[in-house]
Order: sequence, then structure tokens, then C-alpha cells
Amino acid sequence: PPSAVPAASEPAARPGPVATRLSGARVVVVENDAATADALERLLKNWDARVATFRDPAGVAAALRAGALAPDILILDYHLDDGARGLDVAALLREGRTAPLPVIVTTADHAPEIAAEAEALGAELVHKPIKPAQLRALLTSMLA
Repeated sequence: PPSAVPAASEPAARPGPVATRLSGARVVVVENDAATADALERLLKNWDARVATFRDPAGVAAALRAGALAPDILILDYHLDDGARGLDVAALLREGRTAPLPVIVTTADHAPEIAAEAEALGAELVHKPIKPAQLRALLTSMLA
């Protein structure tokens, strides 16, 4: 009978690098703070993701109407300008979709109601300052 153990000449298959899960992933970032938005965009592009960054919900809505958005995952700041919230952007982008759209909500606010809202939306909550290793692990698992 054939042996289940691979011969020495056949190296065992190793899992690919973690980065491959983020390669080409379409990430929409909505963050009203320019420095944070720029840092997130640079980080994600270094991981080979395709990034569309917006400062407010109006920009996202315009891109959506133009058919320019087909995200694989969202990274949304909870508190945007003029009382807007990242969770509302998530609802807008999920509208009419049949496939699930994973969401990460970022905030420096530790209020329990924010955690409850994120959970109700099925979103992951990440408190600022955002740790790159934590974000990468979360993105990788959510896109798996």
C-alpha cells in the first residue's frame, strides 16, 4: 500500500506567507483625521492591499454612486465630522449586498455603548492608537 508519509524528495506543503491574504484586498478606509488616514493608507499599501481612503461619508456615497467601490473589508472611524458615524457608512455600503462585508470600527472612545453598537453590527472594534500587528492579524482572519 502507498505510504501516507511524503518521500524525502517531496517537501511538505507549507502555508504561504500571511501577506498573501492581504495582497490585492480592497480596503475602504473612512477616517476624518488626516494623519491617521494617511498612516493607515501607507500601512495597508505596504501590505499590498488596494486602498480607497475617504475623510467623510459624502465621499464614500459619491464613490458608491459612481460604481467605484467594491470593498472586501471596511475600516471605519466611529466618530466622523459633523456628528457622522462610521457605523452609518457601514450600513450604506452593506445596502443591497448579498455577500457579507466585514467591518472594523476604530475609536479612542471606550464607551460601552460603542462596543455594543459595533457588536450589533457584527463589526470588530479596535481602540486607538491602532497597533499594526493587531490590525494585520485581524484583517487576515476577517478576510480568510
